[in-house]
Amino acid sequence: MPIRGGGGVVGTHGAEKHTGDVIPDADQDFGGYRLKGLKRMNTIPVAADIGTDGLVLYGVDSGKTVTAYGNAQIDTAQSKFSGASGLFDGAGDYLSLADSADWYFGTGDFTIDFWVRFNALPVSGGVQNIVCQFIDSNNYWRFSLYNRAGTLEWHFLTRSGGVDIIYVPENPTLLVNTWYHVALVRSGNSFYIFQDGTQLGTTDTDADSVPDLAATLKIAMLGALYEYYFNGWLDEVRISKGIARWTSNFTPPTASYKWDAYTVLLLHMDGTDGSQTFIDSSAITGRLYVNIDGFVKYVELT
Repeated sequence: MPIRGGGGVVGTHGAEKHTGDVIPDADQDFGGYRLKGLKRMNTIPVAADIGTDGLVLYGVDSGKTVTAYGNAQIDTAQSKFSGASGLFDGAGDYLSLADSADWYFGTGDFTIDFWVRFNALPVSGGVQNIVCQFIDSNNYWRFSLYNRAGTLEWHFLTRSGGVDIIYVPENPTLLVNTWYHVALVRSGNSFYIFQDGTQLGTTDTDADSVPDLAATLKIAMLGALYEYYFNGWLDEVRISKGIARWTSNFTPPTASYKWDAYTVLLLHMDGTDGSQTFIDSSAITGRLYVNIDGFVKYVELT
């Protein structure tokens, strides 16, 4: 894609689409120029805004459509980052996104991670679902918190044709009204569950494929037959496809996520208190500006 400016075309950038609002910290090959750093602005920048060795993004989030149900809403009383989170009352609140090839993981690497704060934990035999695709009781995948006879269990369960083909359970320690970072990771045939950067239990091995389901993606509930509503707050919900972000213990994120080419869903849960508008920030439409020798050039992002 051409980078255009006062001097005409000055180079090309190989990607037709950027999927994030911050380019990784490493230097980037941008039309033959080695540049680093990126800041985001709401007004069209000039050279002085950008500096001599930087980039500016000017655009709007244009990811997938998110539909809120029940009383699912933005809550500014609780947050991990940015002063807001998603509030779900455990009684009919959830988010839904249309079916997409992005939810088909197959045998590839993927990561589902989020910040969670429970208002109430599941009772014995109860389940609170975080994210899933659900056709019926015989065909689904889900990442949930389960209370197995008094013992809490994070588990990733995949069922196809009525058979459980992938089951990854690990036991956490959880309290209500406490924020936790949780990550489910697949790397090759290895599955990991991390809580606050520490791996829970042992690495599970399974070569089975997560099936391609013709179903919506749901957050904070499972499906019509087994509702399994989540009761609490979620922040920074991210699904990454094609990458295992962690395979050993790590320091939990200290700021809001920045998208990259692997991010297929990113919910910052930001907005006005009580709003039922949830924005997916996994894509952007706008322009990426660069200051080259005092001239501002840009590339269209579509």
